[in-house]
Amino acid sequence: GHEQHAAVGVRGGRQQVALNISASIAGLTRLHSLHVSGLDNVNSSSWRASGVVVGNVRALTALTGLAHLGLARGGACVDAFAATALAYSLKQLRRLDLAECELRAMSCLAAIADLRQLSYLGLEGNAGITRQGLMLLTRLSRLQSLSVAACDEVTAAFVDDVVLYAAWSSSSGWRPLGMVYAFSNSFHIGDS
Repeated sequence: GHEQHAAVGVRGGRQQVALNISASIAGLTRLHSLHVSGLDNVNSSSWRASGVVVGNVRALTALTGLAHLGLARGGACVDAFAATALAYSLKQLRRLDLAECELRAMSCLAAIADLRQLSYLGLEGNAGITRQGLMLLTRLSRLQSLSVAACDEVTAAFVDDVVLYAAWSSSSGWRPLGMVYAFSNSFHIGDS
């Protein structure tokens, strides 16, 4: 197949044009898996010196064939509006990692709950995850693994109940689940 590349022209140590990562990646329409992490550091001196700009991650909505999308450590570049836009457009997603983004508004979970193929969802490190928001995810009948951070309202038992309910209510009936794992104040429910 054809490989598509995005490149930045550099002459004499000076960059000719800033590279917009999101816009460049959005042109790779046959992509099936994309993992971009560390966007939470876009204001660091190394990012500024490189001349690379993140752009609007909502440009990734053009990648309608994506099965895996990892935007861990997305920081302010991946907020609830971006997550909602991505969920409405990327209907083939089976794995979605939004750990350490800024999803503050749980309204994006309603859109994520419509991703019928989703088997993994990473939400740890997002402030404001609530029981009510997580209950929206019970519509995800193929969900096998859910990672969220612990807080007073969201306990391991509650997360386990969400995944169990999703499994029980799936049209294919009961399916076995993996184990509950606790990692430094976060919970991961799923296969071992």
